[in-house]
Amino acid sequence: MKSASILKLHLLSFRLQATLDRLAAKLESVYKALGGKR
Repeated sequence: MKSASILKLHLLSFRLQATLDRLAAKLESVYKALGGKR
């Protein structure tokens, strides 16, 4: 029973990490489009 909830939490954190990675990549591309690194 407890292992199932741990697995669910692990999957949730994995999906959250993937979402954060995508968001970071999008922000980086926007930043580069606006003028790049100073």
